Formats: sequence, C-alpha cells, structure tokens
Amino acid sequence: MATGTQGGGSSGLRDWSAGMALTAPRSAALLRGLADAANGDSSLSALLGQGRLDGPLAGVRLLAGVHDLVLTGQAPQLETLMYATDPDAAPAQADVLWQTTRQTIFDHPHEMRAALDWPAQQHLPGRAAFLLSGLAMLGQPWVRVLELGACAGLTLQPDQYWWQGPGWTWGASDSPVRLRVDCPAPPEGLTIVERRGCDIAPVDPRDPDMVRRLHTFVPPELDSVHQDLDAALGIAAGRPRVVDKKNAREWLEQRLLEQSVLGVHTVVWHCHVWDQLDQGERDGIRDALLAAARRYPISRISYEPYQQGGPATLIVESFQ
Repeated sequence: MATGTQGGGSSGLRDWSAGMALTAPRSAALLRGLADAANGDSSLSALLGQGRLDGPLAGVRLLAGVHDLVLTGQAPQLETLMYATDPDAAPAQADVLWQTTRQTIFDHPHEMRAALDWPAQQHLPGRAAFLLSGLAMLGQPWVRVLELGACAGLTLQPDQYWWQGPGWTWGASDSPVRLRVDCPAPPEGLTIVERRGCDIAPVDPRDPDMVRRLHTFVPPELDSVHQDLDAALGIAAGRPRVVDKKNAREWLEQRLLEQSVLGVHTVVWHCHVWDQLDQGERDGIRDALLAAARRYPISRISYEPYQQGGPATLIVESFQ
C-alpha cells in the first residue's frame, strides 16, 4: 500500500512538503531541500542518476532511505537532528537539516540509489477507519473482505483494534491499538467471516527488516503513529498470514471464483493502490467484480484519490 502522493519532481515534492509542514516539520524541511535539489543540484542528480528524482514517489523513497540509515545507526549526526530528545530544545534550522541530509546521501550513494527502487509502502492501521466507515455505510453484518495491495494485512484486521466513534465503540476492548473515527456505528453484530489480501511485495510482520522498512516510510516526528504501527504489527504477527504475493487482477479473479457462503457479503477493499495499477489491470478488476455479481452479492470499498497527488475519497459501490 503506497503513500497518497506521487512525491516526484520539484512540484510534487513541494506539495507533499506543504502537507506535512505542521505535523512533521523536519521531514517537510527535507522535502523542500529535495525539491530545490531536483531543480538545480547537478551533483546530487549525477549521484542518484539523471532524472531519478523526477520519478513517481522518488521523494517518498529517498526520504525513506535516509530514515533507514538513521534507524540502523549509520547516520548519527542526522539522528540527533531528526529525533530531538529534549522537547524544549529549538528545532534544527532547515538549512542545517538539509545540508546534513545531503551529506548523508553522498556518504551512502549505493543505499540511496537502492532506496529509489523500493516499493513505496506507507502502511498504517489507522487507514482501516475508511474500511470500517464503508462497512457502516454498507450495513451488512457478515462480510468476507478481500484487499488489494494489502502489504502486511494491517487494514484487514479492524476487529482486532478498539474503535471509538460518536456515541459508539466497537472491536477488541483490550487491543493496544485504540483509534477514534467520525462515522456511523458499524452494523450490529458486524463479523469478518473471512479475510484475505494480495500484494506484489507483501510484508511479513515477523521479519524485523521488513518491519523497519515500514517505519522508514513514516516521518520520525509522528511518535504515536509509530507506536500504533508497532502494536498493529504485533497483532498481525500473532495471527495466521493472510496476504498472498500476487498481482491484484489475477488474485482477485481467482478469489471471486470461490462461491460465497450464503448470508455472507463479499467486500473488495483497496486504499491508495489504484494509481499504481495500469489501465488493463483496473479494467480486469472491474470485469471480475461484474462477473462475480451475477453469482452472489458483492461490493467494493475504496479510498483513493480521483487524481494523482489529490485528496482521497471514500467510495462504496454495490455490484449487481
């Protein structure tokens, strides 16, 4: 599951930086530095490869690569600037932060070029809120959920988190993942009878290297997000694996050939993955949904941007 922005080219980097300025100001400063570099830093462009910073999600990937160096102890000076231990200390100046980051990139060229090829996966349990909101709108008490771009499966397990909405609560009351959501209450007796997902690069929540990679795509300033991510991964690690390594169209076509249990509503769910699929795969997915609708009730819940880099919209579709 990718981030919700393209993060490539100076314009995309600046847009992403502006969106992060209040919640993650140090990461936003790095993105502004990358935006300037994309326009005129010929030495950095040559180091990374001509045009690499203009590629889709290039800024997301490069920032994750830098974050990985911090998490593995290979960039101690940058760690001091990114992870402030004194809450009363003045934040690092943006130019100091960028110059330190730039030097870190030059000190680790192999790692930085490799990071530009990483699958971009900002996988957060809080995004299950959009699935839960869609299920509330759908109103079906028994569902099987099939997720495209499921990564580590964290949004496939909303019933393992504790949710608080306006006048209602739902989920596992003893869960370490406790989330607030502003939507109607889920239908009474909501039960996820079956859950499966696919991803071209699934993440094993038991693998510490894969877990660290997920953290690299989350700005270091977002402490509570990192804590929720660790807690959700811990839950997933203790449960059967439900994410298959397959492309979305082929996997969904196979899954939808299976007959749904009487009384169980099939839900296909995806979040920030649609713009990573080519038009042929998108058309094939829609054809598979229409074909399945001739045999049993099926709906799609999606949280995707209408345009690349734009805001995402929650959509619930019923096929019949």
